[in-house]
Amino acid sequence: RESGTTSPEMDGRLLRRFFEDLRLLRPERRREVISTQFSQAQRLALERWLLSERTQEQGAAPASVATLQQRRTAGRRRNGDRHAATPGGGLSRCGRRAAVAAAAAMTPRRATCRAKPFRPRRVAAPKDEVSAGICSWRESCGRTWHVASVAVENLRIRAGAVQDFRVAKEVFDALQAARRAGIAEGCEALDVRLPGALEEALLQRGLTGDRDPRLRFCVAVPARCWVGGQLRTPYVSALGVALAARRRLREARGPSSAGERRDLATEEESEANWARLNTVYISICTEAGADATAVAARLSVLHEKRQARRLEQRQERSDRLALKMQRQFQADEARRARRAERELQRAERASRLAAQREKWSIES
Repeated sequence: RESGTTSPEMDGRLLRRFFEDLRLLRPERRREVISTQFSQAQRLALERWLLSERTQEQGAAPASVATLQQRRTAGRRRNGDRHAATPGGGLSRCGRRAAVAAAAAMTPRRATCRAKPFRPRRVAAPKDEVSAGICSWRESCGRTWHVASVAVENLRIRAGAVQDFRVAKEVFDALQAARRAGIAEGCEALDVRLPGALEEALLQRGLTGDRDPRLRFCVAVPARCWVGGQLRTPYVSALGVALAARRRLREARGPSSAGERRDLATEEESEANWARLNTVYISICTEAGADATAVAARLSVLHEKRQARRLEQRQERSDRLALKMQRQFQADEARRARRAERELQRAERASRLAAQREKWSIES
């Protein structure tokens, strides 16, 4: 580079080449080269060229921006139908979000926030307020509740919760007296004797009017062979309704022994009996106000679990039987092997004894 070279003699190609070469140098080395190797005229020429290049780039930028804006506008026009259905349709993404938020803020909202109900925590009741047949618990707020209940055959009788333990004890004594009078002549006379016995027991103890124990009744039917346990109907306040449900369930269930129907010889008979009991139970629950679909679904789940459990138990029994037979066979084989070994040893001893006798006879 000659120091006498002036800027008019340097064309754009040479300046661009100088610029590209200078960009490859480190900043310190670049400043040193420009200050020592370039003349003042050359430095001014390079500066004017850089300014002209930047001006050209800035002049071309609006065109590219406008082109990008045109593409965005065309895209929004193509998707206008999709955006028109939402607040802020036709806007950019941020604009649509702002429009949706503004529309939601202007829309009147109904207050849906509900306070959670207070449910006191239950703890064990004091020992002096605990008795057989009475369920007692104390809430975290300090109140103690007592519920008397009794079972008359497969009929469950439960009184309302009271805070006075003595009242709960009186109700329990009345229920016990009615139970003894109801089952005095057997299970068949329960439907006839229990209503009168219960009313008489309550009247004798003055549990009427304001002291009404608010009795509720439910029926438990044994169904272990179908659902693995008992089926209980919803609690009702009418004793006659509960007794009628008890009769219907007993007729559909048939005789039972420890929750099983041992008189059913085949699987088809068992399933037919379950179908009758299932229908009657769903009908009784529906009359008590329960949802028939939910009850049927619950029974179906319980029945499927019981069937799966029965298959597992059957497979376990067969596996145990097979293992027992295998062990018995192995024991028999071992016994026969020991017997054969003893016989072989006996034969060997006999042969040795015969050989010894023969030797003795020859020697003598």
